[in-house]
Amino acid sequence: MPKMKNQLGVTLVEVAVTLAVMGLIIGPSLLILRDFFAIPTRASISVSLLQKTRQATGVIANDIRNATSFTPGTGADYGTFVWTDLTDTPSTDHVVRYFYSAEDKTLVREQTINIQDPEATVVTRNIENQNDISIKEVSGLITISATSTIGASLSEPVIRTSVLKAHLRLLNPSTQPTPPPHRIAWDDFETGDFTGGNGWLDDWFPQGGVLIDLSGNPFEGTFHMRLGQSPASVDRSADLSDQVGVRLQFQAKVIGFDTLDTAQLLISTDGGTTFTTVRTWVEVEDDNIYRFEDIDLTLFPMTADFLIAFTTNLSTNLGFLFVDDLKMIRTWSG
Repeated sequence: MPKMKNQLGVTLVEVAVTLAVMGLIIGPSLLILRDFFAIPTRASISVSLLQKTRQATGVIANDIRNATSFTPGTGADYGTFVWTDLTDTPSTDHVVRYFYSAEDKTLVREQTINIQDPEATVVTRNIENQNDISIKEVSGLITISATSTIGASLSEPVIRTSVLKAHLRLLNPSTQPTPPPHRIAWDDFETGDFTGGNGWLDDWFPQGGVLIDLSGNPFEGTFHMRLGQSPASVDRSADLSDQVGVRLQFQAKVIGFDTLDTAQLLISTDGGTTFTTVRTWVEVEDDNIYRFEDIDLTLFPMTADFLIAFTTNLSTNLGFLFVDDLKMIRTWSG
């Protein structure tokens, strides 16, 4: 019986053999391509999952660093952090609880501020089991472990774990931190003229050889105030009525003083009618080095026209008093 051929003259047996050979070649190639494109996808999922897991432990660690106490939970409740924020006015009490939601497999953060209703937010998802989250304390050091899973039903699920440690904030229960000083009036002279700063009643009033100067190595920034050969004076006033615990702080240095040369800081509580000298610089301090000055003003009446003044009594045009970073502050008592 003759072999049957198609219209191209190829037998059916030859066609079958060709298809079989092509199957042997194309089949494995398709598998290779499948794996080639699957690998980046899996890697991308793995990186994203690890990033989210690390973000979750970071959120918990931030609460740990704020908290002054931690109470471990039971069951689905991992524990509760408590602290008081004294930087708020008035102070605020924070209670933060972490728990597991089995329904949607999430880690939940519940925060209560003062007596307000608690607010719950999802910290991270893909928490397959309750035991995949752990928050444990040993002597104030808390270890957090979080494991997230994608594709738990697959033969090769993506699983990533993040572990982080943080210390509870130490706080002496018998003391409270002192708030930072309140700046009443200040000038760093960076405007380059006598109008800078804030909190004053008027601008600086210079007389004689007074400059806002670039030269002479300012304590900070680009400018500082320089008083030269006599007569040289400069003053400025502020309203200190009803203020308490006021101090005048600034940086000062002198250079080029002869034996009897001096410079003074004076205070007037009546707008400049009478003055009291509170600081005098002399020749032995002539080293061209800035030093911090802290003048207690609490012995003076706090008036609505409180004036500070700098003057020089110099015998040479080579002598100078420099002032920088000046401020009047209100300190806090316990």
